[in-house]
Amino acid sequence: MCPSLASDPRLDVFHRSISKLNVEVAFTFTSKLIKSITNSLELGMDHLTLKKGVSIQVVETMHDLAHARSAQGACFIRTDHTLVVWCDKVEDFKTTVETVESSLVELVWKRAHGSDMEILGDAEVQWSSADGIERNSDPREALLLGPAYTGLAFSLDVVFMGLFVRSLLKECLYDGDFSR
Repeated sequence: MCPSLASDPRLDVFHRSISKLNVEVAFTFTSKLIKSITNSLELGMDHLTLKKGVSIQVVETMHDLAHARSAQGACFIRTDHTLVVWCDKVEDFKTTVETVESSLVELVWKRAHGSDMEILGDAEVQWSSADGIERNSDPREALLLGPAYTGLAFSLDVVFMGLFVRSLLKECLYDGDFSR
């Protein structure tokens, strides 16, 4: 465990949630901009769609972060007014952050020019990182339920088609004629 995490009880929930996500690197981002975005989200909203199909999920508390969809790479924490960004590989982290950043900038410009929402002033940024966390380095298991269900459905289809053809052939052999 990172020494700074051990001495700060506020980061304990963040540490546990990130450990459950099993990611290589993660950080929290808090600013006036993020607070403005999280305040403008409707209650019950579970994601915010940005540009080019980029979607950032929304959870209520830091405890809920542990159950976030890890493939999205980012999540708004509504009660903390925080954006958490993570990545499976440190090498890809810069690209992930740039994608999220450009999407948020585009969102802000659209809202500033397309609605009455006003975002003014420089955003003060506070960073905290979770590097140095001891975690399980095993690769994450992929859930392959969709392909398993598809394979099972296809197999059952083949079996039932075979039984249907078998019953047709039996009837033809008993009758001695193909017409019925």
